[in-house]
Amino acid sequence: MRAGLLLSLLLATAAQAQEATPPLTLDDFLKPEQTAEAPPPEAPAVQVAPAEAASVETAPVEAAPEQVAPAESAPVEPGPVKPAPADAAAPTPAKPKTLVEALAAVGFDPKTKVDGGNVQVMQGQRALFRLDARAAPVLGGVDTGKLGAAQPEGEAETYKGSGAGRIGVALDSSPVKKQSYMKIWNGLARPVTFELELAAVRGGQLMRRKASGCAVPAGGVHSQSWPDPIIAVTVSKVAPAARDATPCS
Repeated sequence: MRAGLLLSLLLATAAQAQEATPPLTLDDFLKPEQTAEAPPPEAPAVQVAPAEAASVETAPVEAAPEQVAPAESAPVEPGPVKPAPADAAAPTPAKPKTLVEALAAVGFDPKTKVDGGNVQVMQGQRALFRLDARAAPVLGGVDTGKLGAAQPEGEAETYKGSGAGRIGVALDSSPVKKQSYMKIWNGLARPVTFELELAAVRGGQLMRRKASGCAVPAGGVHSQSWPDPIIAVTVSKVAPAARDATPCS
């Protein structure tokens, strides 16, 4: 009976010990092992409520564009120049149909006229002019006619005298004789002198050259001729002749 009573007491003691000692948990195994020295007093554990972590949405990271160093451009050599199309080319000027158009095309004004102190006379015409107080020519009229020297044998000249106080200059030519002729009428009361410039067309080009002048006697006439196709003659520096001026022969 003593053995049964002892056994009952042992069982009761073991049951009380089991009720006083709580069961071990995972945290008990993680605690540092206690040494023989008295442990320092533990500070009361402060429980901190875990902050709610805000959900962070991670934006997709775009890959940075690859930087490519620009290639060195090779020098561009000019290519062959292509000719402009025929349609874009300037129109070809029409070929002159008359002598007047041909002269205008080379910059020559084909008119009998007084320009400043010069008197231009075209072939087949005569200029009639007077001298003002400063001895400058003033055009009085233009005649059309024929010179006797340029006419076939037996045909008369169509021009008359220039009249008192006026000077006349005419130009004509003869294809048969292959000569050009000029005639001057001096209607003044004293001799006059002049200078000449001839204009001719050779090889399609306008040519000019000077010609000698002389003193035309008062009330007299003077004629000259050249073996060239003269289209115009310009009389300049018309003035009363000096006493020593060379008279026209």
